[in-house]
Amino acid sequence: MKTVKISIFVLFIILASFAQAQTSQNETPRDSLLSNMTFEQLLDVEVITISRYRENINKSSGLITVIPKNEIENIGANNLFELLDRLPSTYAIGSYVFPQNTLSIRGDLPTHLSPHFLILINGRPFRESINAGMNANILNAFPVSAIDRIEFVRGPGSVLYGTNAYSGVINIITRIDDNLKASVEVKTGSFGSYAVEGEISLSHKKFESQLYGKTFQSKGWEFDGYISQRDSLVKTVDYGLSNTSLFYQAKYGDLNFTSYFGKNQQTSLSNSYLSPFTWVTRRWFNNLGYEKIFSEKFEIQSNLTHNFCRNEYMSDTSVIFNMNSDDLLLEFTTFYKPTENLKIISGGLSNYNSGVRKDFTKPAADQTVLPPYSYLSFSFYTQADYLFKDKIKLVVGVQANKAHNYKLDLVPRVGLVISPMETFGFKFSYGSAFRSPSGSELNLKLKPIVEGEPSLLPEKINTCDAQIFVSIEPFDFSLNYFYSRHSNLISRTTNPSPLFYTKSANIDSLTNHGIEAVASANIHTNLKITSSFLYQENYNSMKYNISQMPNTHFKIGAYYKLGNATLGVFNHYVGKANVQAKYELNGEAEAYNYLTAKLSFNLKDVLKCNKTNNAIVYIYGVNLLNERVKYPEISFKELDSIPGRAGIALYFGAQFTF
Repeated sequence: MKTVKISIFVLFIILASFAQAQTSQNETPRDSLLSNMTFEQLLDVEVITISRYRENINKSSGLITVIPKNEIENIGANNLFELLDRLPSTYAIGSYVFPQNTLSIRGDLPTHLSPHFLILINGRPFRESINAGMNANILNAFPVSAIDRIEFVRGPGSVLYGTNAYSGVINIITRIDDNLKASVEVKTGSFGSYAVEGEISLSHKKFESQLYGKTFQSKGWEFDGYISQRDSLVKTVDYGLSNTSLFYQAKYGDLNFTSYFGKNQQTSLSNSYLSPFTWVTRRWFNNLGYEKIFSEKFEIQSNLTHNFCRNEYMSDTSVIFNMNSDDLLLEFTTFYKPTENLKIISGGLSNYNSGVRKDFTKPAADQTVLPPYSYLSFSFYTQADYLFKDKIKLVVGVQANKAHNYKLDLVPRVGLVISPMETFGFKFSYGSAFRSPSGSELNLKLKPIVEGEPSLLPEKINTCDAQIFVSIEPFDFSLNYFYSRHSNLISRTTNPSPLFYTKSANIDSLTNHGIEAVASANIHTNLKITSSFLYQENYNSMKYNISQMPNTHFKIGAYYKLGNATLGVFNHYVGKANVQAKYELNGEAEAYNYLTAKLSFNLKDVLKCNKTNNAIVYIYGVNLLNERVKYPEISFKELDSIPGRAGIALYFGAQFTF
């Protein structure tokens, strides 16, 4: 084992030394792969997710982290799942039923679905109503090359974004470039993996558009462990993965259109079946938007967003069951800036959700286990930001939401930013958020396992944050304390009906709190270091650390230019998980370090040929310490842990620009 680890590090060092040798001492470092912003410019970085206005990151009232395109390229990632695992206070995880499907934020993870965070594509919600949390498709299939930056907001975001913007909001902001050069990237590596990813501009005069595509195929790493206490069966199977996606965006005048289609196929294990099965998910996201700027003071936006979701659970020969939903969202928003210091955003939306689920293992008359549902909900929101003498910013917002069978409900948000100096300040905020029950939680009739409950209430969270931030060249640092109170949490309880074992119910409340620290250093244009730390605890009236998530996370990453090469490394230390099980089948989910590294260099620079098009070649290593990663089992919560990720893996790739 030690020999393998040493060999990998030696390989990276040899390649880095080779690339370094290609540059003379007098050559000016090329910074196209690295940020060449000065520290003062970095202080003026603008974000949009918190208020939907462009605003200075230190003046924004929320806790936000940005992963820019150059950092994504330099540190490397096979998919969005790997990228999000590097964000502060996050833990990318899955179950043996839904691998690589979800994200724990601040230790909050109620199920192996993803109901407590919201993914946005250019500010528009990517969600489905039948389960409110099947995100393996976008986490695995979305083309990473299309991403310009990721903005991550910790804490509630329902005032502006509605349901599921609960513990965090992740906004994928894509590259909009009418001068985009065509390129193709090919990659091969461990576990029989290969990938092709490409991009091209399809613009003409006033019409601007870009198309991105990706395919990734892998035979998969070997899962070897127990999946059931009841049967005590050991499964040994390759966790295969296959995905294909297209992302298209276009703009003409005041109109814009965005479309993402992804097909994701993953091996799935279930203690109900003796053989491995396959999840096939198809997601089609479309948004048609209209934006009109009347003046510097007034602007309107309208969006029609459609989320199409098709999920199939399959054996080798047939579909066992499927889950389908179609969700349509119509939203109108106004932006008003009556004075230089006052900004007001107001809007309203209508959300139409529909879906159905069929189980083909049952007799024909009983196959529709979730009858076709459809319901309509409405929301109205407003938020005002006022800046006092460029030192104090006050934010007040509220959303009123009315679902089909609920009373009118309000979620508020209040924020205060005090920055007596440009490089020092405080942020205080209080916010609420909600998560509407899914179609399955409301209406499922899956005999004899579970019955839905039409009278379920939305889950609610109330969160307080207090942060201090300091920006002193070349360092940027923030320290935050958060306290959250969850109520009406949806789970399953004993069903009095003899036809079902369990039923959905609002049965629990939960408190979680903790400390977050985020730091970065731009040493010079050739070196950037980022790091974050989280310690959290969670408890209800009966148990401590009820979520099973590790209490401690520490992350550190850096990328550095070595002559013509760029070396990026990232390590995520994950503390020991809080296992609730009574037995030890797969062993405890112990602490581990998950180290990745990417070494890349441009052949144009190495060959010193200006006529050569850019050709970037790289080696990307995952889990370089070859740690045995185990997750706390979060689907049925009857095991202590399950094997969660592959061991050491290497990928070799090249990107050609034409």
